[in-house]
Amino acid sequence: MDADSSSVRQLTRHDAPDMVPAWSPDGREIAFNSARSGNNDIWVIPAEGGEPRQLTDDPSVDWIPRWSPDGEWIYFSSTRSGDSLLWRVPAAGGKAITVTDRPAGMSCPLEDGKNILFSSRDGRDIWIHSLEDGTEHPVTDFSARRGNLYNALASDGDYLYFSWGEDLGDIWVMDVVYE
Repeated sequence: MDADSSSVRQLTRHDAPDMVPAWSPDGREIAFNSARSGNNDIWVIPAEGGEPRQLTDDPSVDWIPRWSPDGEWIYFSSTRSGDSLLWRVPAAGGKAITVTDRPAGMSCPLEDGKNILFSSRDGRDIWIHSLEDGTEHPVTDFSARRGNLYNALASDGDYLYFSWGEDLGDIWVMDVVYE
């Protein structure tokens, strides 16, 4: 990107906000949430621009999309069951299915393709969910700390990076533990 912003270009244009972009693993598409259909749904657009295609169409709030490492699924938080749970939809389109039974905020699929990290909906802890057997357990215990998780989880498979705000907010790192 040039300092004068000459290489910056707009990919979407709509009266409703298009937010929370997430690159596909192959770099060809960008998932995002938008209220362009009347409520927040998950959409995908080619990385070079073009016509967005709608992946979810539910009267609930679908937001914070994240791609699976193989690019086959897009994970997202949704209120379609009444509480905010983690769901996934095939990236090519299809029926969304629930992933977690526990209220969830943001998610971070791990490189192994077998596990996904997610924040508890109250913003206090990070959990791991096995996509193979459905088991879940916390990987942090911040119950004795003041502060909250912010909407940012990132992992390279070995480490988990996250924002925790006790005063102004800081970036933290921890080992990824699968068990």
